[in-house]
Amino acid sequence: MAPESSTQTEQERYAPTPTNPAFPPTSLPPSQTYNQGQQQAGFQQDPRSYGPPYAPYQQQPPQSQPWTPPRVAEKKAWMITKLVIHGLDIITCIVGLGITGALNKVELLGLVALGACPLLVVALIWDIAEFATRFGRKWKAGIHPGAHVALSLLIWLAAAVVGGIESTFSASYSWDYLDESCSYDPDAKTYDCETTDTYSSKRPLFIALSVFTCLVWLWHFILFVGACIDTQKRNAAMRRPVTMVFGGPAYWGPGSQGFQQMPQYYAPPQGQHIPMQNWAPPQNGNGKEPMAAAQTHPGAERYA
Repeated sequence: MAPESSTQTEQERYAPTPTNPAFPPTSLPPSQTYNQGQQQAGFQQDPRSYGPPYAPYQQQPPQSQPWTPPRVAEKKAWMITKLVIHGLDIITCIVGLGITGALNKVELLGLVALGACPLLVVALIWDIAEFATRFGRKWKAGIHPGAHVALSLLIWLAAAVVGGIESTFSASYSWDYLDESCSYDPDAKTYDCETTDTYSSKRPLFIALSVFTCLVWLWHFILFVGACIDTQKRNAAMRRPVTMVFGGPAYWGPGSQGFQQMPQYYAPPQGQHIPMQNWAPPQNGNGKEPMAAAQTHPGAERYA
């Protein structure tokens, strides 16, 4: 008596293999068609939720207006004082040059006197230039005070040195020695000296030259101090005032653009649609025959 399992095994061996699947697969939705003209790359958000896209402010820096420095008004009293000092300095320089010419033959003192000539000439030319400038400007303004500071400084320093040397020689130099004329007598073996007033008469002129040189120092020292004050006032007026604008628009330079997401392209989902007419009964575990109820073999009833 053969077991039933052998009968089923023979049936499985010779059963035809089905060509259609047993269960219909899960029906997938048809592939969506995307309109390439309307498809947008990347993640897109509704513009109404965050407003317009970022764009830098198109602003220009504020245009600076031309600024004209105010003119420093010169007091009339100070202008007259400077003109008077320049006039006195002109007279002083002319007299000093005349005295220098009279002392050019007094040996060492004549050389000292000639040393004052360049100083007096420079001071005289500067005074004349100041008068010429004011005359050309209708007596309203003279040479720049900065130039007065430089020239007056040099003049009064030189006058202090030359005037000090002249004053020293005027007080301590022996003029009587210059007036003595001595001769040697070989027979008597003595010196015969005669006193003249050739040089002693020049001493008052040398003292006068020392005084006029010191006056040049005084005039230009006063002009130097006044020029320093005028220069300070002019520099203070030339400083541009700092103005503050309230309520004006702030300016930022052109910055970089906002965050821009890289475009990402998505392909449409790939799906395979299996029509329902291709459905077949399900298979058993080994996939060789359908899992339908097996037909009873006619010969198997005998062994039941």
